Amino acid sequence: MSSLKFLPFAQLFDLSSGYVLNFTNATFQIFVEDSTGIDIYDAKYAWDSGSKAKRLKAFIKLEENHTVYKLLKDLLNYWHANYYSDSTEDTRSKYSVCLSELENINSLGTEPTEIINNISLPEDNTIQELVHSISTSITSGRYNSALDRLHTYCMKFFRIKCKQFGIDTSDRALHSLVGEFIRVRENELSSTTVTILRSSISVFERFNNTRNNESLAHDNELLNNIEAKIISFWVINTLDFIDNLPYQD
Repeated sequence: MSSLKFLPFAQLFDLSSGYVLNFTNATFQIFVEDSTGIDIYDAKYAWDSGSKAKRLKAFIKLEENHTVYKLLKDLLNYWHANYYSDSTEDTRSKYSVCLSELENINSLGTEPTEIINNISLPEDNTIQELVHSISTSITSGRYNSALDRLHTYCMKFFRIKCKQFGIDTSDRALHSLVGEFIRVRENELSSTTVTILRSSISVFERFNNTRNNESLAHDNELLNNIEAKIISFWVINTLDFIDNLPYQD
């Protein structure tokens, strides 16, 4: 986690008491899980006394920027809905400082969940469910649990893109779809970009193996989470680039 000015949040949420706002242990656990998909009562967050305040501090220290951003944003929204109207000017000033800190976290880079949510595919139920499931897994840091759904999403993505150019998509593996799409677009692109995209064909081919043998698609031993993370980031960023290519009739 990057350097976050924790004091304004500690003051706003009254963490010196060991509590977090008006949450009980049970309601705090539910709130964090609804926000991030993570169990705040996992042993790794049990710093010192294991109080709610200590657990929140551990969460902020241990989790990645996008996960911390999501929880703190939801906590600030909760504070605003329940405390803002009766708060003092000084407290409202602390709230404003917290909002600024939150945006500092958010400005560190576009997260893959934001990218995949902004890719322009038809909003059918399957795609919506895939995006939601992938985003939930990535937000909670479970990259290896997202791989099978990400592969399915890639298949839908490239079938849609290929059909725009009249490419037959039946009985084609993922890397074959990628290769056909690049073939019809390469005359519009620089030689360097074409080289990069052509190299991606072999990566997508290996992604087939990851999906079949190292993901939840079958009864597999899951790929370790560090490797799953770089695969997820690479795939989503590649889809984002292709999605932003100008459409040519």
